[in-house]
Amino acid sequence: MSITVIQLHKRASYEYKHIQDKYAISSENNVFALADGTTQSFNSELWAEIITKEFVNKPNFSPQTLISQFKESVSGYKNAKFEFSSNPAKASLERAKQNKGGTATFIGIKIKESSNIEVISCGDTNLFLLNSENKIRTFPFSDINSLDANNSFINTEALLQNGIDESFFKKT
Repeated sequence: MSITVIQLHKRASYEYKHIQDKYAISSENNVFALADGTTQSFNSELWAEIITKEFVNKPNFSPQTLISQFKESVSGYKNAKFEFSSNPAKASLERAKQNKGGTATFIGIKIKESSNIEVISCGDTNLFLLNSENKIRTFPFSDINSLDANNSFINTEALLQNGIDESFFKKT
């Protein structure tokens, strides 16, 4: 089994630290995670990095436990230093975004014996598995309409207000 990470970023992300999509891998735990920080939220690249690292360090496929873990991680996100723009108008917009928190989609995967995997996801991040016969299997979405209809994301403020529940997560 091999893992290929392909990361395409928006033109505005000239430096890696500004790419809002993050991944983390733990060979010890045979897990990896991907998170897509949403452009509209505040400092989403940091939030995406925090939840991917949290998952690979303590992999868990119980939605309720994962929600608790991520909720505990919000303080690290909120306490991180952020340099606001020197432009007062832009800084005002950044502060308004900060009040709404960081948001990301998430998918965590554990590679088990016999090339089996366990997957948990939240949001519109999708997994594509290519088997030895070049057939593609997808999870959790197999068509564009169900993908577009998904509105479940992991937001820092929603976590603190208990606004994220098990129904946000899909498992296989």
